[in-house]
Amino acid sequence: MATYKDGLLTGKPKSCPFAQPGVGCCVTLHDQRYRKTGPVHSLAVLRCHVHQRSFTVYPLGFTPYARRQFLSGEAVFAEPSFMEVVNEAATQPLWGSSMEPPPRYWRTQARLVARVVALFGVVKNTLNEEGALSRGLFLSDLYRLRAAHGLKDHARMIVRLAVGRTLRELLLLGFRAALWGRPLWLDLTLQTIVSMTLTGEQRGPSG
Repeated sequence: MATYKDGLLTGKPKSCPFAQPGVGCCVTLHDQRYRKTGPVHSLAVLRCHVHQRSFTVYPLGFTPYARRQFLSGEAVFAEPSFMEVVNEAATQPLWGSSMEPPPRYWRTQARLVARVVALFGVVKNTLNEEGALSRGLFLSDLYRLRAAHGLKDHARMIVRLAVGRTLRELLLLGFRAALWGRPLWLDLTLQTIVSMTLTGEQRGPSG
């Protein structure tokens, strides 16, 4: 992930995600890939000519193939983020309770909220306690999340669990919950790719 400005990637790394110590990289812009869903601008595809591998750089907050951001941020996007949907479910009338356009449906809102519930290790009211502890979560809160009844109660518990957590922390929780791969950030200052862990940053070779 990296910062885009006016639909363009603001920099590129000296090394690629497949870099190895002592082996330099040669990374260039390979393509601008437009997607039907997700960011309203095209995505930069970079290619390392040493490793002969290409990789797509997503705007901050987007996961691969996602139609919307997880948290609202710098990227230009057409759909509300997952957490915006959760906050709306927690504090406003549920979708489908109003006839005002555009049409939005309760099932869609429930599906999006369930995706965030899974982030915290609760899937179909089943909780993986060992996995939750490894993600640094409090079981008491997760028990309340599992016991919540109805869409609004789930949304309110998620808001409580997410308070104070950064985008990186939430994306790492999703990685630990096997919702997506380990998130990587493009550090434009050092021009290197950063792999985040729950215990700190791990920087790859700078090439």
